[in-house]
Amino acid sequence: MTLQLKEVGFTYSRGTSFEYEALGGVSICLEPGDMTLVLGPTGSGKSTLLRVIAGLLRPIDGSIEMDGIRVDAPLLEQGSGLGLVFQNPEYQLFAETVLQDVAFGPMNMGYSREDASRLARHALESVGLPPDDFGPRSPFAMSGGEARRVALAGILAMKPRFLLLDEPTAALDATGRARVRSILQEVSAECGLLVATHDVEEFLGIASQVLILDQGRVVFCGTPEALIRDPAPFFEAGTQPPEILRTQLLAKANGIDVGEFSLDPGTVAVRLLAARSASRRGTTP
Repeated sequence: MTLQLKEVGFTYSRGTSFEYEALGGVSICLEPGDMTLVLGPTGSGKSTLLRVIAGLLRPIDGSIEMDGIRVDAPLLEQGSGLGLVFQNPEYQLFAETVLQDVAFGPMNMGYSREDASRLARHALESVGLPPDDFGPRSPFAMSGGEARRVALAGILAMKPRFLLLDEPTAALDATGRARVRSILQEVSAECGLLVATHDVEEFLGIASQVLILDQGRVVFCGTPEALIRDPAPFFEAGTQPPEILRTQLLAKANGIDVGEFSLDPGTVAVRLLAARSASRRGTTP
């Protein structure tokens, strides 16, 4: 299954004095098993892109296709195979208990109460929330990180083929971010992920494709490897590359040869130490 956007554009308040083009000419292809990052500064169009794909906003220009067939109805409709996790998990939580909340989606898809409960329990396990412990609790009594995982479990229980996530690690501490990253890495083996995020460090090393937006326009679309080799698109979009890349760029700007850029801290440390030692000896590493 392939989800493809072709020259998609969206304009808010079209035809009024408040008209604002949020997306213009965005093309991207998503496939199960891949993780695509959507990067860019605040206001670049990341959240709008997710809402257009989901059908919450209707594109003004271009088309969205599923397996080569143009999609005209919202993809979030029953049976579409697509799920969306909002940045604020409270937008998606409503039931009396966590288990009821997570089971709601499968039941709405036609599963029996027993099967929906089974899928909900499995989804809770997959996000690290044991159902016997968390299932009876109120979803509104969760911590921020737990509520985010409950919202994610509610979508995973519906077994989506494509999963859209808006800032899944926002406001989480280092432990929470690492947990969400690990969950999404496991999930990506079964469905295609589109992750809109400011936390570049958390996902760049495990992504298969990167899309960088600036003012609704595509600045870069390609592999993480290509972006790591040449981080210029980060600056072109008015955002920052991961700190480990900035360190290597700074070293290069100061005449230190660190070889090919890398995201591995150990590799970078060894190269920097070697370059420093070579500089002290007056030789080239």
